[in-house]
Amino acid sequence: MSLTVSTFQELKARLDDGTTPPLILDVREPEEWAESHLLAATNIPMGDIPRRINDIPAGEVWVHCRLGGRAGKVCDYLNKARNDLDIHWLNEPYTNAGLNNIPAN
Repeated sequence: MSLTVSTFQELKARLDDGTTPPLILDVREPEEWAESHLLAATNIPMGDIPRRINDIPAGEVWVHCRLGGRAGKVCDYLNKARNDLDIHWLNEPYTNAGLNNIPAN
C-alpha cells in the first residue's frame, strides 16, 4: 500500500482522532521493551519480523525503535514483503513519544 516517514506528533494526533487505533509496532529488543514501552504498542523484535510477519494484521502500522534505524529496516522489509500494509516509519528517537504525551510505562 504505502510507506510514509512520520513523527510521534503525527502518531499522537492519529491516536486522538477518535477512530480505531492503528497497530504500533515496537521492534526493539525485549530488554529495551521491559525498560519502557508505549502502552498501545506490540513488541516484535526486528530479528523476529521475518518469522512473525503473519502476526501483523493488514492495514495501518506505525513502526518505531530507539532511534529510528531498526524501524527503517523493518519498514523497508515490510514494504517489500507485504502489499496490504499502510506503513508509517517513526524515524525519530523513542524519547519523542514522551514529549508528545503518548502514554508509556
